[in-house]
Amino acid sequence: MSNIKADNFTWKTGETTGQSRPSVTGPQVVYGVAKSWCNFNGTGTATVNASFNVSSLTDNGTGQFSTNFTNAMNDSFASGQLTCKDDGAGNGNGTQNAIHFTNGVLSTSLSVGCYGWAGSWYDLPTICTAVFR
Repeated sequence: MSNIKADNFTWKTGETTGQSRPSVTGPQVVYGVAKSWCNFNGTGTATVNASFNVSSLTDNGTGQFSTNFTNAMNDSFASGQLTCKDDGAGNGNGTQNAIHFTNGVLSTSLSVGCYGWAGSWYDLPTICTAVFR
């Protein structure tokens, strides 16, 4: 495997897309991108639609899931993000997104859940997670 070592990154000369192209530093690249993300269907048998650095998905009960990382984080100080979309039939309407802080972001997984205002957990068709570190 090869390594790329750089302090700063700049855009290729002659880039003419009309967009602002600021230079970025190495730490911005290393720490400023998602280390894991997952888009999955939480209904029935939970199924991953698309992902990065996710080896598997665990169904922990109604509306509660864990995304398991292919490559572990260096520690458990990452930031977990979650979005749950209701199913359009009123199930999960007003859903609160919940990171399970009893487990939260571990070095090997992110535990999340979709909890409704009515006090119930919901299996929903579109659930998205991301982990930043």
